[in-house]
Amino acid sequence: MAQAIMEPEKVRQFAEELQRFNSELENRLTLLHARFAALGGQGVSVVSYSKKREQALKFLEWFVRDDVQQRWAELGGYTCNEKVLSSEKFRKATPYNEAFYQSMLMVKDFWATPEYATLLEQMNKRVYPFVVGGKGTADEALNGLADDWEKTFKQHKRY
Repeated sequence: MAQAIMEPEKVRQFAEELQRFNSELENRLTLLHARFAALGGQGVSVVSYSKKREQALKFLEWFVRDDVQQRWAELGGYTCNEKVLSSEKFRKATPYNEAFYQSMLMVKDFWATPEYATLLEQMNKRVYPFVVGGKGTADEALNGLADDWEKTFKQHKRY
């Protein structure tokens, strides 16, 4: 019977690659089965060089208080305040508040990446010509965008 001759270092390298592949496959399968909700809107920021920085910080301290968030919700605003959000009063206040509450349990900020500006520029470069100028097809625009984003994410070791 013939015998295979293998170099131990090559076998170790193969085992490491196989382990990385299995780990990546597990991560991707987990994501396929996960449910996420994207949160829209704009966060609140205080500009460091603002002439009214102290007033802005005082406003934020006031606005995030439980009682103010409760009143905000009563007036129809959406809150991320966990105490208010999870209360029966909030969840039953409107037909859609329960859905908002459930969505907040699975929010994932897909755009929280330092490469956001690059990704946005790539999207504009690909989508704008199709939507506004009628150039190419939707498939071409979106497939090109997917290629651009994949290169960007690989370049920055995001996956």
